[in-house]
Amino acid sequence: METNIYIQAMEIGYSHNEGITYKELKKLLQSKTLAPIEGRREYTFIKWFIENFDAPLMPIQGSVVMKRYYNVLIKDLPDKENLQAYRDFSNKTYFLKGKTVKHYLDYLELKESREQAQKAQHSSTQAIKIAYWSLGISAFLAFASIIITLYFSFTAPKPPFDVNILEKPKPVKEIISLHPEHAVYPDNEKDGAMMQEVYELKNELNKADELIEDYESEDYLNPIRANVAHSNL
Repeated sequence: METNIYIQAMEIGYSHNEGITYKELKKLLQSKTLAPIEGRREYTFIKWFIENFDAPLMPIQGSVVMKRYYNVLIKDLPDKENLQAYRDFSNKTYFLKGKTVKHYLDYLELKESREQAQKAQHSSTQAIKIAYWSLGISAFLAFASIIITLYFSFTAPKPPFDVNILEKPKPVKEIISLHPEHAVYPDNEKDGAMMQEVYELKNELNKADELIEDYESEDYLNPIRANVAHSNL
């Protein structure tokens, strides 16, 4: 709430198109500003009041009437004439002057412009803060990305890549016998050679058995028996 009695006086005068007495104006001002208007303060206000409000037979600065107000408010000389002059002044109806209305409207416009400027400044400040936060987050993410990239570039194997062999593989050589079902996969070359010799010997024995079977067969013996019998005759 505005506590300046002069601004408040213009606002009250502007809102009272039918006029207002000084006594009523003073009472409203004291209730709005929560401060008494009396003594030297009131006398100073009266001098401003007669410059900005108007009514028939307004007192003039430096006139006898103003001196009577001064005697009541400053010197505390409440004689009959002084008090009567102050009462007449207080009970008269006054109107805000045209020039004062213009000053009040200019004040309202200036006040509105200032409030809008303050709101705009506040919004601008908030926008700047958000921009700073965004910039800070972007910088942090970029820095974190660089750190991660450097970490993996140092830890990743470089060509030719290092290969750690946990166990040396043993060479496997397939030895194929005459019979595919007897194929064997030995553990090393030496065992493979031995197995090859065994299968070759086995094959030779198989051939010998086949010849013996042929010699002992009837097809082979019958011609021999016939020749022996014929020679005996």
